[in-house]
Amino acid sequence: MKKEGKVQFWRLLKIDKMIRERQFPTVSTLAKEFEVSTRTVERDIEFLRDRYEAPIKYDIKHGGYVYTEQTFF
Repeated sequence: MKKEGKVQFWRLLKIDKMIRERQFPTVSTLAKEFEVSTRTVERDIEFLRDRYEAPIKYDIKHGGYVYTEQTFF
């Protein structure tokens, strides 16, 4: 696995952890956290939805991302 792939995998794990812990992360807070562009974070979230069928949605009430199914793993 190339270094870039390892870094993306690490970001995916961190994004999952933050959503799972109901921290309601946003694209901009994640981009700052990982020091990447907002587009990179958007692609990571799309990847989680498309490849892992992660039930992620933006929760307007809480102002960040959340899993719609708490049992998702």
